[in-house]
Amino acid sequence: MSSCEKDLGAGGFPFSRRGFENMSLFENFSYLFAIEKNKEVPMELGGIFPWVLWMLWKNRNSFVFEGKSYDAEDTVCKIKEDARQWFAVHGQNAEAVNDIGAHWLNVKRWRAPGLVQRQNAGGCSWVVRNWRGEVVIHSRRAFSRINSLDEAKHFALLWAIESMASHKLQNVCV
Repeated sequence: MSSCEKDLGAGGFPFSRRGFENMSLFENFSYLFAIEKNKEVPMELGGIFPWVLWMLWKNRNSFVFEGKSYDAEDTVCKIKEDARQWFAVHGQNAEAVNDIGAHWLNVKRWRAPGLVQRQNAGGCSWVVRNWRGEVVIHSRRAFSRINSLDEAKHFALLWAIESMASHKLQNVCV
């Protein structure tokens, strides 16, 4: 048994309470992006979500285009090894990565006025301001068949980005 296989037990990557198969794609992504901020999760596990996503994408393409399939344990071992190598090459340890994350958590950001979600429906709006802070254009929209707040946020962001593109706005801070 390899050292990676031993790590897959209780000390492995923390699954959500509902399990990934019982959540929407948007909830799964939200969980992966939020896990690195969880203080109870060791940095070496919480910081590997980019490799999880990358390896899933690579394995999916290998399956679709080449007919190859991969064992879940081998995939997890490859993810952990790739992450370890990246941190070693870039001279970053868990403390350095935590410091970077802590910096971005403390940056004051503009907050949207709110996102409304009701039973399988949601609504949102966006505002474009010029360099002086004056409102130039804005819009609002309702969505139906929304299963979670994360999914509503995802659709709102996609819609806002599509709107910016249709207005031919190129320099936008979201």
